[in-house]
Amino acid sequence: MKRAYLSALLAGLVWLLAGACVTEEQDCKEMPASIEEDTSLSGCYLAESTVYVSGATLHLEAGTRIVFSADVGFNVSADAALTAVGTASQPIRFTAAEKKRGFWSGINFHNTNSMANQLEHVVVEYGGGFDYSDLGYTANVNLTSTGDPIRLSVKNCRIRHSAGDGMYISGHGHLAAFAENILTDNAGVAVTIGARAVGGLDDTSTYLGNDVDQVTVIDDLIDADQTWKALDVDYVVENLLRVEEHLIIGADAVLRFAEDAGLTVIDGGALTMVGTAAKPILLTGTDPSRGAWAGVNFHEADSEDNRMEHVTVEYGGASDFGYGNFANVVLSSSGNPVRLSLVNCTLRESAAYGLFLSAPAVVPEFAGNTLTENELGAVEASAEAIGLLDDSSSYQGNDVDIIRVIGEAIDTDRVWSSVDVPYSIAQRIYVAAQLQISAGAQLRFDADAGLMIDAKGALAAAGTADAPVVFTSLWEIPGSWAGINFHDSSSISNRLNHVTIEYGGGYSYSNADPANLSLTSSGDPVRLELTNSTIRHSGGWGLYLHAKAEINGDVDTVNTFSDNLDGDIFPE
Repeated sequence: MKRAYLSALLAGLVWLLAGACVTEEQDCKEMPASIEEDTSLSGCYLAESTVYVSGATLHLEAGTRIVFSADVGFNVSADAALTAVGTASQPIRFTAAEKKRGFWSGINFHNTNSMANQLEHVVVEYGGGFDYSDLGYTANVNLTSTGDPIRLSVKNCRIRHSAGDGMYISGHGHLAAFAENILTDNAGVAVTIGARAVGGLDDTSTYLGNDVDQVTVIDDLIDADQTWKALDVDYVVENLLRVEEHLIIGADAVLRFAEDAGLTVIDGGALTMVGTAAKPILLTGTDPSRGAWAGVNFHEADSEDNRMEHVTVEYGGASDFGYGNFANVVLSSSGNPVRLSLVNCTLRESAAYGLFLSAPAVVPEFAGNTLTENELGAVEASAEAIGLLDDSSSYQGNDVDIIRVIGEAIDTDRVWSSVDVPYSIAQRIYVAAQLQISAGAQLRFDADAGLMIDAKGALAAAGTADAPVVFTSLWEIPGSWAGINFHDSSSISNRLNHVTIEYGGGYSYSNADPANLSLTSSGDPVRLELTNSTIRHSGGWGLYLHAKAEINGDVDTVNTFSDNLDGDIFPE
């Protein structure tokens, strides 16, 4: 980036020296107001009225200079083209009779898709005095459209001193080439550009030194593969972008999102953001406050290209994207898979959660992430998706240090890791697969929440003396959650070792009185091995055993029971 900037400055000095030999006061020929057949021009011209190029190609030779009177402009229409190719020593100049921002209107390419449209070694200056787009944007160089494509190649150009932006490029604009340009000293931003066209911008150009140093991204659709490179200014995104194809964000890029703006990646689309430790990618709000923008939503986007690595996402969480889930990064679905790998990322300062994971979420990689300073907690996720989280990530430092678990079913074998904050269980969870809970994990249950392991499921919680697994209540009141129920589950994997179960017994599972832990049956055996555990503070029984229950015979001596309202073990 620095090399590109220095090269551009050196080239600019060459141009200044070249231009010093010519003054605006020298005699200039009258510029034709209408060009309707192929024409070549050289020398100096004075445009006293707006120039229209239609049905023809205008070729400007190296060293040509067009001086514009007040309020006039230069238009290239759909069936026309402009080829302006200068050299480093003989640049072409579009300039003003008075060196004043906005003195003339600027160049407008309208609906022209000609491959002959070229600006190379061209200076465009003191324009931006007219809104060609009818959208409130003024610029030295404009690519406008009524829906048709516009094509332009821009290389080694100097676009400066505009009363508005350096360039305006509609969403239908196509930059066939864009390299080694300097867009500077413009009253607006370097470039205002449609989201479809952003990938045409190049990191060999410099966009610094304007009154507002940014590239403004407008429109709301990305429907072609493209890469947004890291520039020497930030991208400012004004709308909620819908990504329908593959969008790549380059290392070191900064995207700032306006209020209500954000990214939604839909089925068929993909988003790849891979930074490095030295060059992370930043997605943030134009206002550095929680909820300043919507966030990033992957909705049923199942592409293997969905990857975030060394990315910081901050100040989002303002929108539920229509699915009721608020977070900096959302994986949402109405039933179809949604996929994302998340590695070495920071999700912080959300107005809700750092991350939301729906039930069909697929996370091939999740490691080394930091989820902190979020208002409601680190993560909200379905019970099915909780097993995708890992213990190498950090979930601490939020306003509420929890991982909130929602959803009712676990149908896929999962391991819930021991993370550095508790799991906050919001609903009753039905386990119809193998669920393992790692030593040191803490599960806190809301009112009426609980665990039910059915005939297809199994629960293994293997704690240690130093790191027990704890099943407890958010409220620490006996009977304030349902408890754990094994119903018709005869799996030999049903083992609870070094666990604490407390404050349950608030719900009567089938064929059972309320208890912290119950084994019930509709006729089939139900099996559990319970060792080295503490069962206490139940609003009912500590342990309830159905007649078909099979449990280790020393259950009453190898475990500790205390302060259970109805008694320790039923039947006594």
